[in-house]
Amino acid sequence: MSYLFNYLQSINIKLKIFLLVSILALCIIVISINPIDKQTPVKLIGNTNEIIRNRHNSNNVDATGKFQVIYTPLQRKHFIKRQERFQKYQSFEKLAQKLNRVLIMPNDVKIVLGDCGAVNAYYKSSEHSITLCYELIDRFTDVFMEYYQSRELNINEPEIVNKVNRRVAGTTVFTFFHELGHTLIEELDLPVTGKEEDTVDEFSTILLSELGQEFAALASAIQFGLSGNLEMENVSQDLSFWDEHSLNYQRFYNIICLVYGKNPKEYDVLVENIGIPPERQTTCRIDYNKKLKAWRTILNPHLREGMNLL
Repeated sequence: MSYLFNYLQSINIKLKIFLLVSILALCIIVISINPIDKQTPVKLIGNTNEIIRNRHNSNNVDATGKFQVIYTPLQRKHFIKRQERFQKYQSFEKLAQKLNRVLIMPNDVKIVLGDCGAVNAYYKSSEHSITLCYELIDRFTDVFMEYYQSRELNINEPEIVNKVNRRVAGTTVFTFFHELGHTLIEELDLPVTGKEEDTVDEFSTILLSELGQEFAALASAIQFGLSGNLEMENVSQDLSFWDEHSLNYQRFYNIICLVYGKNPKEYDVLVENIGIPPERQTTCRIDYNKKLKAWRTILNPHLREGMNLL
């Protein structure tokens, strides 16, 4: 795990298409929040044919749905500064505008930001909404700070604070696109033949990789890896094999596998050092291209003329 932390320092962030500015702005806002300001812990809860592009499909032409950002009244003063920064920089609003320029949506979708009284992020189909709880950002902060504390590093050092913030920002962005994946599947009635949670992990990873923002996906992979360490430390407790989510270690390796599949030359040393064998490396490359093609195919009928999401 420490190897992956160090490896992230060497990643070159590349510039790419329409969503990039909004993603970077969102990262900047999350990074600007001081993670050392802690809150009272809250309970962690779970988450809740042939396709041919036809720009003149009547359902698409009539679709007027828009992504809209809503800030909920805060229950805790702890989150005032965070909400003020989100509102000041309008990063989610800019992201919503860009999604509206690209996607043809049948319904309005609310992007709800605020404190929830629980550590969570979720899509709620009955309300056509994506909710990102500020408590979840704090939980990500806790996970990364505990890692550095376990290595007997001073978490108040500016360098460590910056590293924590960058990883929290990346993980937050990954989580939002994970929930966006759920949203698109439900709102656009997209086909899913496997576990939906794995599918939207793949969507978030592929979208970030295509945007040149692998760092965000890898930061989230680290978070899953660190959480997986905690699972193994408590192995006396039953692991949730029945859960709709894959185990944290599985999510860790699956995300890295896809990131490697996008750019094998860039990440060959990484996958070797975390123990992904050569035969799996081959399937990582194959899987990435297959999944990218699949997502492009199923999203194609829902894109505005001349626009691309992936």
